[in-house]
Amino acid sequence: MAARSIGFELQAMQRAPPVEPVITELLHGAAFGGEQPQTLGLPRYCPLENLEKITRDDIISFLASYYRSKRNLNPQFQCNR
Repeated sequence: MAARSIGFELQAMQRAPPVEPVITELLHGAAFGGEQPQTLGLPRYCPLENLEKITRDDIISFLASYYRSKRNLNPQFQCNR
Protein backbone atom coordinates (compact mmCIF):
# COMPACT_ATOMS: atom_id res chain seq x y z
CA MET A 1 0.00 0.00 0.00
CA ALA A 2 2.81 2.43 0.89
CA ALA A 3 4.69 1.75 -2.35
CA ARG A 4 1.48 2.18 -4.35
CA SER A 5 0.75 5.56 -2.72
CA ILE A 6 4.26 6.85 -3.31
CA GLY A 7 4.23 5.46 -6.86
CA PHE A 8 1.03 7.39 -7.55
CA GLU A 9 2.62 10.61 -6.29
CA LEU A 10 5.74 10.03 -8.42
CA GLN A 11 3.60 9.41 -11.52
CA ALA A 12 1.64 12.61 -10.88
CA MET A 13 4.90 14.52 -10.54
CA GLN A 14 6.19 13.06 -13.82
CA ARG A 15 3.03 14.13 -15.66
CA ALA A 16 3.30 17.74 -14.48
CA PRO A 17 6.69 18.23 -12.85
CA PRO A 18 7.25 21.32 -10.73
CA VAL A 19 10.10 23.02 -12.55
CA GLU A 20 12.01 24.74 -9.74
CA PRO A 21 12.28 21.77 -7.31
CA VAL A 22 13.30 19.39 -10.11
CA ILE A 23 16.01 21.74 -11.39
CA THR A 24 17.25 22.31 -7.83
CA GLU A 25 17.47 18.56 -7.25
CA LEU A 26 19.37 18.03 -10.51
CA LEU A 27 21.81 20.84 -9.65
CA HIS A 28 22.41 19.51 -6.14
CA GLY A 29 22.91 16.00 -7.51
CA ALA A 30 25.47 17.27 -10.01
CA ALA A 31 27.32 19.45 -7.51
CA PHE A 32 27.23 17.24 -4.41
CA GLY A 33 26.50 13.76 -5.83
CA GLY A 34 29.07 11.29 -7.01
CA GLU A 35 30.00 7.85 -5.73
CA GLN A 36 28.91 8.53 -2.14
CA PRO A 37 26.48 11.49 -2.18
CA GLN A 38 26.26 13.45 1.06
CA THR A 39 23.41 15.65 2.31
CA LEU A 40 22.60 17.96 -0.61
CA GLY A 41 23.57 15.31 -3.17
CA LEU A 42 20.95 12.85 -1.95
CA PRO A 43 17.68 12.78 -3.91
CA ARG A 44 14.74 14.64 -2.45
CA TYR A 45 12.25 12.45 -4.30
CA CYS A 46 12.19 8.68 -4.08
CA PRO A 47 14.05 6.99 -6.95
CA LEU A 48 11.78 4.47 -8.69
CA GLU A 49 14.20 1.62 -7.96
CA ASN A 50 13.72 2.20 -4.20
CA LEU A 51 9.93 2.27 -4.33
CA GLU A 52 9.42 -1.40 -3.41
CA LYS A 53 11.72 -1.07 -0.38
CA ILE A 54 9.44 1.40 1.44
CA THR A 55 7.17 -0.14 4.04
CA ARG A 56 4.23 1.10 6.05
CA ASP A 57 6.47 1.20 9.13
CA ASP A 58 8.94 3.46 7.29
CA ILE A 59 6.18 5.97 6.56
CA ILE A 60 4.80 5.86 10.10
CA SER A 61 8.29 6.37 11.52
CA PHE A 62 8.93 9.31 9.16
CA LEU A 63 5.63 10.97 10.06
CA ALA A 64 6.24 10.46 13.77
CA SER A 65 9.69 12.06 13.47
CA TYR A 66 8.83 15.09 11.36
CA TYR A 67 5.13 15.86 11.80
CA ARG A 68 3.79 16.62 15.24
CA SER A 69 0.60 18.29 16.31
CA LYS A 70 1.06 21.63 18.05
CA ARG A 71 -1.67 20.58 20.47
CA ASN A 72 0.46 17.70 21.76
CA LEU A 73 3.62 19.60 22.64
CA ASN A 74 3.04 19.25 26.38
CA PRO A 75 4.78 15.95 27.38
CA GLN A 76 2.22 15.46 30.15
CA PHE A 77 -0.49 14.84 27.56
CA GLN A 78 1.45 12.83 24.97
CA CYS A 79 0.64 9.18 24.56
CA ASN A 80 3.27 6.59 23.73
CA ARG A 81 2.40 4.34 20.80
